Amino acid sequence: MVKLLSVCAAAIVLATRAATAQTNRFEMDVSPAIQSDPLSGRLVLVISKTAQAEPRLLIGPQGPAMFAIDLEQLPAGGRAVIDQSSLGYPGPLGTLPPGEYTVQAVINVYNQVRRADGHTVWLPTNDGTQEFFSNAAGHLYSEPQKVRVGDGATIHLTVSKRVPPATRPTDTEWVKYVTIESRKLSQFWGRPTFIHATVLLPKGYSDHPTAKYPTVLTFGHNVPFSFTTGSTRVRGRGTINTTTGLETGYDFHRSWTADGFPRFIAVSFEQQTPFFPDSYSLNSVNSGPYGDAMIEEVIPFLEQRFRMIAKPYARLV
Repeated sequence: MVKLLSVCAAAIVLATRAATAQTNRFEMDVSPAIQSDPLSGRLVLVISKTAQAEPRLLIGPQGPAMFAIDLEQLPAGGRAVIDQSSLGYPGPLGTLPPGEYTVQAVINVYNQVRRADGHTVWLPTNDGTQEFFSNAAGHLYSEPQKVRVGDGATIHLTVSKRVPPATRPTDTEWVKYVTIESRKLSQFWGRPTFIHATVLLPKGYSDHPTAKYPTVLTFGHNVPFSFTTGSTRVRGRGTINTTTGLETGYDFHRSWTADGFPRFIAVSFEQQTPFFPDSYSLNSVNSGPYGDAMIEEVIPFLEQRFRMIAKPYARLV
């Protein structure tokens, strides 16, 4: 009975707050200095209770509130509006508890793509690098701004920043980074389309220039087996992760460079599509011939460049 009364009391308090709070209206201007052409994409307004970081960098399942609308050829200097009618998480804009917040707008920019199958679509495009929309190269955002929510005021934000291109990692003695433009995918998408490979070389690779090696294709996104020569930032050295069942990348480095460890080449891939961070190396009506590109272009290229044994028995997925 006591629990029931507590729940009812809490509901009454929330209802009273909702009745007295007034829903704000957010108006976003896109600076012509940063975007001179009409703009299509997805505008997301992030509203966070913490000011310790940019709200767009806190987006996640347990992250801040978000509200979004589509932009369809918004003219240079045009204005977009987020209000009670906008799609929101965890609920409509009017359900946010009144108080002080930090807000930031981020725009997932779409480009027009004319595909070989005859479809013309508007999608976020990139160079194949795995990126999250809130920090993806070319996307737009505003400066964080402190506001008060719940007073019914109209709040103005100016989108004036563009995310710069990411810097590709540099090669090391052990790890080589390769970018391959796929002719098949470029033809399908009507624009240059790339797949990135991270190649981990075995001990003695440069000392034996005629030797060929079997290959493990890991189909992950990072350096294969999380290989790293740095120990200072690695946690849990000498232990097995209870969730993944794997040792740390530094412990793997120690095994990889040991005298008795098997000598092979390991490869991981980045192959982000406009629809998802990974194509899974499959042919798709929506994403294109990623399976053909991997089998007929990318892997043969890597096998020739890095002296891999180009035989089925020497390939392990």
